[in-house]
Amino acid sequence: MFPISIPSSRSTRTAPRRRTSKLPQLILSLMVFLSTPFLMSPAERQSMPPDCAARPTTAPGLASTPYDWVRQTILISHALGGIEQFAGTNSREALFHAYACGNRVFETDVSVTSDGHLVLRHDWEAGTYPVLGQSPQIKSGAMTLAKFEAFPIHGHYSPMTFQQLLGFMADHPNVLLVTDTKEADAANAAAIYRKIVKETEDANPALLKRIVPQLYQADNYAAVNGVYPFKQYIYTLYMNQDSDEKIISRYDRARHSNRRHGREPLFTGISAGAKGQRHLYVRQYDKRP
Repeated sequence: MFPISIPSSRSTRTAPRRRTSKLPQLILSLMVFLSTPFLMSPAERQSMPPDCAARPTTAPGLASTPYDWVRQTILISHALGGIEQFAGTNSREALFHAYACGNRVFETDVSVTSDGHLVLRHDWEAGTYPVLGQSPQIKSGAMTLAKFEAFPIHGHYSPMTFQQLLGFMADHPNVLLVTDTKEADAANAAAIYRKIVKETEDANPALLKRIVPQLYQADNYAAVNGVYPFKQYIYTLYMNQDSDEKIISRYDRARHSNRRHGREPLFTGISAGAKGQRHLYVRQYDKRP
């Protein structure tokens, strides 16, 4: 018989190690990597390069010749542009995001606080608060500047003052600003533009060349131009009940009158084209009923 060897319990011999699969660890690492943007705070996400679906062509020297920007740039960033899934915030983050995406012409809403400061906000109506992710206020009407600045938009976006926007324009000389005051009354339009002109002159008078006021009624031009002779205007028609024919006819009369007196036309954004055709540059708000 062959001897049988029985291993001792004290044997120093070790069992072979089992190879552990690294696949679960790789899957976990991949999941963490892919979920990082969603786990980051809003401020951290804003520091990341923007995901821009289309980068518009930037136009050098936007303020050099009136209305050249209409042909040079394809977009106006409404309310300083969209941010994540939100539109209409007029926020600092939206402005920086749109600029990083290549936008250079910005539209913003301008309102006045209860203590007389210009801020970037659509209005003080009760319905605006939930649109901006803010709780409605018990007291109706405009906020103070301090309360406006301390009231974030959608929980974390930064509200902006007009002075802060002027600072951005000073640092970015290729930016053009379209102002939306929503003041169709001529006297009210003149009043808010006196504030706009004063704050701009106090900050940097040269910035006035890069501001394009929106006008809502025909008499707004004389009222606003009497405050400051802006070189460019947009005649916004959503508050205007005049027919297209009446608007163009009024422009033609003004154009011929000004040419006879050696003055510039009122709205050079509406110009005569080849074979008598007219090109009307308007901001489309919605369809007429």
